[in-house]
Amino acid sequence: MTLTSLLRLTNFLALGILLVLFPTSAHAQIGDLILLHTKIDLVIPEIGVSWEYAKNVTMLKEGYMLSLDSLWFPPAPPFEHVRIANFTIVKNGETVKKISANQGDVFYYNKIIDGKEYTIIEAKVEAIYLGTQTILVRLEPFYQYSDGSTVNEKGISAANSKASKDAAPSEEWNRTFGGKDEDAIMSVQQTGDGGYFLARSIPALWMGLSGTLIGLNKTDAGGNEQWNKTIFEYGAQVHSIQQTADDGFAVAGDIISTDTLDAWLVKIDSNGSKQWKKTFGGGEYGETAYSVSQTGDGGYILAGSTGEYGKGIWLIRTDSNGNEKWKRILETTGMVSSVQQTADGGYIMAMETESDFPDYYDAKLIKVDSNGSEQWNMKFGGKFNDRFYSVLQTRDGGYILAGMTESYGHDAWLIKTDPKGNEQWNRTFYVAGGSEALDVQQTHDGYILAGRTFSYGGNDALLIKTNPDGSEQWRKLFGGERDDEALYVQQTGDGGYILAGNTKSFGSGDKEAWLIKVSREPDGTANAQAEGITGTASPNQTLATVQAETNKITPAEKAAGFEMVLAITTLLAVYIAGRKGW
Repeated sequence: MTLTSLLRLTNFLALGILLVLFPTSAHAQIGDLILLHTKIDLVIPEIGVSWEYAKNVTMLKEGYMLSLDSLWFPPAPPFEHVRIANFTIVKNGETVKKISANQGDVFYYNKIIDGKEYTIIEAKVEAIYLGTQTILVRLEPFYQYSDGSTVNEKGISAANSKASKDAAPSEEWNRTFGGKDEDAIMSVQQTGDGGYFLARSIPALWMGLSGTLIGLNKTDAGGNEQWNKTIFEYGAQVHSIQQTADDGFAVAGDIISTDTLDAWLVKIDSNGSKQWKKTFGGGEYGETAYSVSQTGDGGYILAGSTGEYGKGIWLIRTDSNGNEKWKRILETTGMVSSVQQTADGGYIMAMETESDFPDYYDAKLIKVDSNGSEQWNMKFGGKFNDRFYSVLQTRDGGYILAGMTESYGHDAWLIKTDPKGNEQWNRTFYVAGGSEALDVQQTHDGYILAGRTFSYGGNDALLIKTNPDGSEQWRKLFGGERDDEALYVQQTGDGGYILAGNTKSFGSGDKEAWLIKVSREPDGTANAQAEGITGTASPNQTLATVQAETNKITPAEKAAGFEMVLAITTLLAVYIAGRKGW
């Protein structure tokens, strides 16, 4: 063999080895089994007195990813046997399905391809073990079938990255308003001079009569009170206060009328003086207004219920003086938490309604036209209690909703829909002990949520900032040793945030109205996500997966040793054929 022939053979062999060590992507047929009887263990460590929830991520084949988002355990009988694991299936960075499964359940992800439905992922939640130091979620067996995409020849791989978050802004100041009464904050609005208007509701007795004091406070930009006013309404309860275009307030609730309750609307001017009062009644069981909003023509839209819970939902449209223009009773049951006018002149309502599961309720979104006729409605939730507290139309014509879910963990809940109410994404935000999102506003670069945690030793006010896709940027807690909460949030003119809520930790020790000013985000912060992971995580989350034994058997795969022998043999045959002139 000449030197030239030897070099040519060496080059052929080197090429064969490279082809084996760095294989090109293979393609399986749609429906082919590409992961057979695999076992996946996902482990969550315990930190202190609470569970440190980890977003455990396992990279599958063909661009799929499975994440364990959270776990939920009912604390008391008769549901102590229930252990719910919440998963997300992602394909090439896009969420394709969210799954809530109990121990022993089998879950599936099916996909329509060329008009035919195929099972892509099938798994059994074999066990959820509660250890003294960890929780273990075991998926066995786990199967994946091809959807015709490129196969990742390396099979399952672990993603192990620390979640990176933007720096949270700092608190600038906080103020309390009230005294020894049980104050309830109802509204906050920044004014043209950089100060703030607060509206409060206070149960009160006046000359032996029970009713409600409507408290109004005006502050300067530093939260220092400039003036306050109170208005007493006999037999009234306040459920909603909204600032109006003239810097006054619209107040809605119910008021005793003869032997029943009537819905009630009061207009207050910017000086704290009552301009007019209207009542709306006639229902057999009484009526209550739970939410009010000003309309584009200066009138008002009220949403409420007629009778006890479940008797009916109504809408009332008034002119700018509170005179009724029309009233609609919708064929649904439940309780409305928020109503807003939409860009097309119609109205959107967020509410809770009876679930298909007895003794539970679902979150519901209802859209009506400008005359109050229902156009569509959508339910959201799972097997347990879910509710919306706030709805807002977004700049793209869709809707952002804030609330609480027990179906996917007892967590603050954020859902984005398109203009027809179809879910685009939903996010939960874990806090040990549970949490709720009570208000949401769209910012120039995402969303800001206000709410409360259910922490050990006292609830705290919660503030969460997200990216436009709902992934968390940062969070901040406010509070002391007793119960505190944030009910409303707005972005301020300086790019910071104003929170309005209630506190028992500060002030007199009774429930007082509470105002918190938060600075803008520190300069230079970026909307960082966990490296290599698409999804969300709380600041205390570690993205990791702990794998047990895995079997990577697919019809298209061969042993690496066989492939090397085959490649070398083939190249030798080509070389010999070239030498002999075949």
